[in-house]
Amino acid sequence: MSMKGGETMAENPPQGDLVKCSFCQRTFAASIIERHMVICTKAAARNSRRIPFDSLKQRMEGTEMQGYQGRAKRSVPVPPNHWRQRHKELVDAVRNARQTKRAIDRGEALPPPPPPSANPDYIQCVYCGRRFNQTAAERHIPFCKEKYERNAMNVRPQGTGKRPTRQ
Repeated sequence: MSMKGGETMAENPPQGDLVKCSFCQRTFAASIIERHMVICTKAAARNSRRIPFDSLKQRMEGTEMQGYQGRAKRSVPVPPNHWRQRHKELVDAVRNARQTKRAIDRGEALPPPPPPSANPDYIQCVYCGRRFNQTAAERHIPFCKEKYERNAMNVRPQGTGKRPTRQ
């Protein structure tokens, strides 16, 4: 770090006690603190009046949306994070894999497979029992309902046992 007049800090170490700047909390030699305070006060004043840039405001300027500027902010709900459940399922899957490998190596009977895990974020179709995420369920369930109703109408009454013959 160089100082005024080409001197470096190593050649001219600070003499006396160090004084702390009231703005940036850095310490300086008593001979330098006055010069630093002038610079630091200007920098602090410049940074205090700086406002953050709002790109949304600039994009809306001059459009029909300018009147709705305050209402444009929306909050997107954060989906729940089921990391504990996923971690437990992973640990159980690794444990089950080790037990299966141990049984194969020893020639024993294989342990029963683990139950399938159900993602709590998925929605179950009431007609076919399959599970889908939100957007896929919105498309699938009406289709499956229509298919279910169509198949229910085509079912023949029980008890006749024979198909009708052509005459």
